[in-house]
Amino acid sequence: KTAKEYLANLLPVLDDLGVKYLYVADAMYFKALTNERKAEPNLGYKFKCTVEGFEHMTVCLGVNYGSLLHNPNNLSKLTLSTDTFKSLLKGDYEELGKHIFKDARYPKALPDIQDNLNHLHNFPMVSCDIETFGLDPFTCGIATIAFAWSQSEGVAFPVDYNTSKAVSVATRRMIREFIASYKGKLMFHNAGFDVKVMVVQLWMNHPLDRHGMYDGLEVFDGKFEDTMAVAYVATNNATDNVLGLKPLSHAYAGNYGMDDINDVTKIAIDDLLQYNLVDALCTWYVNDTYRPVMIADQQ
Repeated sequence: KTAKEYLANLLPVLDDLGVKYLYVADAMYFKALTNERKAEPNLGYKFKCTVEGFEHMTVCLGVNYGSLLHNPNNLSKLTLSTDTFKSLLKGDYEELGKHIFKDARYPKALPDIQDNLNHLHNFPMVSCDIETFGLDPFTCGIATIAFAWSQSEGVAFPVDYNTSKAVSVATRRMIREFIASYKGKLMFHNAGFDVKVMVVQLWMNHPLDRHGMYDGLEVFDGKFEDTMAVAYVATNNATDNVLGLKPLSHAYAGNYGMDDINDVTKIAIDDLLQYNLVDALCTWYVNDTYRPVMIADQQ
């Protein structure tokens, strides 16, 4: 309320001065100016001012530089915000993640899926990400799966979502055979979830299937990397260490999260496949961004 009252006095003065672009380093004022419910996910974007009579102004979320005194991690956010504002002033603003795809593949026929899995053998490392119907590894299934061989190239296809039982079984078999025969490294972000689910869903026939569990664990043993661990040691500090894939890759892919991702059945299959692939691409971004830091710091 106080912010809106103050803006009623401030905006006319700014308008008289010919101000067109607002760098707003305060979350409350940003929300009051744009009617956005959240602030931080909107770093790196431009917004139209929604206050009546001042819609011709453009708003950019900023970061208070004073926050660096107690949280050095805010430097990357501050840099992103100032770079965005600079691009607005220069007239070359481009939305985050707009050109993230160089080669995006979404096969649905079994022969096409097999061809793309065979293609992955050409690379010494590929990232992997799954979308599930829940969080319990024994009941969540595998809705879709994505693999990427760079920050902008990859493939995503349905497993259990929008497929028949026969197609699902065949797809699972192909994934299992690919992982078992792949000679390179599989890269996950939070492997503790993805690998656990894949062992349960692809190798175990029931919750007490110990032999299936051991077979799956043996296949993954020494074959995977975890970019969450890479980011953890690269950003090791005494402040809040945010390790989520989306915050870590925000400067690259932008705010691509979905509000209803907790229930993938509410998302159209094509949209879910694209979302899944972006996760796999962002895993490469986190790796390429933080692995050099980890190595330089001798971590």
